[in-house]
Formats: sequence, structure tokens, C-alpha cells
Amino acid sequence: MSEDTTSLRSRTSDSVVTSDPSGPAGEALSFCLSLIEAKDAFTHGHSARVSAVAMRIAARMGFDAADIQLIGASALVHDLGKIGVPESVLNKPGRLTSGEFDAVRRHPEIGHRLIAGFDSLRFAADAVLWHHERWDGAGYPHRARGCETPLAARIICVADSFDAMCSDRPYAPAMTPSRAAEEVVSCAGTQFDPDIASLFGAHEPDSWLGPESSCESDLPCAIGPVCGIVPATAMVCRQVSKLSRSGARKAEMLEAEAPFVKMVAGSLTPAERLVLELYYAEKLAVSEIADVLETTEDAVRRTLDGVRRRVTVARKALIDALVEA
Repeated sequence: MSEDTTSLRSRTSDSVVTSDPSGPAGEALSFCLSLIEAKDAFTHGHSARVSAVAMRIAARMGFDAADIQLIGASALVHDLGKIGVPESVLNKPGRLTSGEFDAVRRHPEIGHRLIAGFDSLRFAADAVLWHHERWDGAGYPHRARGCETPLAARIICVADSFDAMCSDRPYAPAMTPSRAAEEVVSCAGTQFDPDIASLFGAHEPDSWLGPESSCESDLPCAIGPVCGIVPATAMVCRQVSKLSRSGARKAEMLEAEAPFVKMVAGSLTPAERLVLELYYAEKLAVSEIADVLETTEDAVRRTLDGVRRRVTVARKALIDALVEA
């Protein structure tokens, strides 16, 4: 464990999650989480839950608070590379073709390249790259085996798989936590690090679930310090069962678009700017905005929808540029 945690700490000069959410790490996490949420609401909620499970694993393995935060923050962005995978592939209900699976297998390397571009998130780069490797060497992207991968990546691998099994997916219904935990234990020494899988099986399955209960625990939190600048992240913590397990997207999650609205700010009219200020900054409901502006709710919705269409185009261009860079 000490070798892995030393490696984690050597990749950043500051604490990953500081008390100042506007600092470099907080800003980078905010941007990356916004990209993930913009791509897929389910992926965003999944990342928050994987972070909570990974922190629990790390805590029970004896990591100190600083390293638990490092692992939790790494887990938050483990699927960042999926912004480079087509939605038609991510949400396909049936078996993937070989070409489609090749597209999925690219996401750890895409995520690694994107994370490596943030000095304040360098600590997460290796965990992002290796989180789909298997203990037996049959994983991807490099078919690494055993302890060739960082311990943080092996922890996230277990947390990632457990949450995926506990969630409704396009190709499979959710398992119960007990059944998913049994799967983790049964794959010890093949898919998973046997020590981590054994530890996982030694605790009640429900005790791994999160992140809703992690907000009330003594564990350090990799999510909370950025809640103020990533509204959707805070919402996942509070309403995970409503927002994430079914993949449902609630209207409030549209607040996650706020960072991308800035990308089209130069083309907005004064009226559009006022509507957006009231909606995003003042957080007024559509009906309240209509009352303030003495207009109709339909007019407010048309304004918001028009801006969102432009945001969608700008966001896609940004994602394409990041993936292809």
C-alpha cells in the first residue's frame, strides 16, 4: 500500500480536495464532471457512487484521510474518456460488435490523456488509465496483470463493477447488492485483486452503497468540496436513488449546463442573458421568470431551449476537439 500511496502523492503538490473549491483541483474537477454530465446523466451519477464505494474500500484497507480523498477524486473522473464514445454505443441495449467494443476500450486512454492535461489532477491519470485492467491480464487497454497496475486503479475497478452491477443498464437489469457482492468475491484472482475482493466480501453488501450515506459518515469526502461549483454533483449525493440508479434525468440537472453556457455568451442577446441570469444564477423557476419579465412561460421556455440548442452544438465541438487533440 505504501508504494501506491507514495506514487499518488508524488503526482500533486497540493491536497486534491482543498477547503477552497475554486482552487485548481476544484476547478479541474468541476470542468471534468461537467463534461461527464453533459455526455450522459447516468455516467455522472455512476461516477459519484463509484467514488463513494472506492473511498469506503480505501478506508477499510487502512489508507489515511489524504489518500482516501485522492482515490475518491480519481474515481470521480474514472470514466471521463467516455465523452469520446458515441452515445449509440454507450446506450446500446444488445451485445456490442467488435468495432463498438473497440470504441469503448478507447475510453481509459482518452480519459488518461485529458486528465494529464490538468497539473492539479495528475495524481488521477494512472488510475483512469488502468481501471479496466484485470488481475488475470485479460483487461484493457494494455492487458496488464496483477500488481502491474496501481492499487488505486484496482480499488476503482472493484467499485466500478459493483456499482454497474447494482444499476439498471441497457443490456442488463440491476442486481441486488448481495448478488453483486457475491459476483465480486467469485471473481477474486481473475477479474479483481484477490485481497480487495476478499475485503469486499467480508462486509455487509449494503455497507458499500453510496454516496448518500457517505455524506453523514466520518469518511473524508471527495465530492462535497466541489458541490458548490457543480450543482449536479451535490444533487447526486442527495438524491442518488432518484437521479442515477434509473438513469433518469431531472430538470434540475440542467444546471450542469451552466459552464457551457459561457461558451456561447458572446452570441446572446440582452434578453437571453437576463433569462439565463435568472435561471442559472438566481435559480428561479420558469413561472417565476415569466412573472419577473412580465411575459409568458412559453416565451421563457423558447428562450432557454434556443440557448440550449446552441450550447449543445458548442459543447459537441469542444468535446470533439478534446478527444481528437
